[in-house]
Amino acid sequence: MELHRLEPQPALIAEGNLAPSGALDHPVAQGQGVVAGLYEARFHVGPWLRDSTGASGILDIVPFRFTIAAPEQLYHLPFKFTPWGFSLFRGS
Repeated sequence: MELHRLEPQPALIAEGNLAPSGALDHPVAQGQGVVAGLYEARFHVGPWLRDSTGASGILDIVPFRFTIAAPEQLYHLPFKFTPWGFSLFRGS
C-alpha cells in the first residue's frame, strides 16, 4: 500500500504492508504530517493475491483518491476486495 499526497506539494508520504486488522503501521495513520489536500491510496491487490493465495484475478493496483478537508478528523478508509472486485468508502 502506498499513500500519496497529490495536492498541495505532491509526495509519497507512507508505504508498507497493512496489518491483518487493515491498519497501516505508520505515523501518518495517526495523522502525523497530514494536511488538507488531495490524496491517493494505492492498494497493491494483484501482487498480494498472487503472493498470499496464488489466486489471480482482474485487479492489480487499486487507486483511491480522496480529499481531506479537516486533518484533525479521523479518516478511516475501509477497503474490501476479492480477485474480481472491490469496495472503498469513508468509514466512521
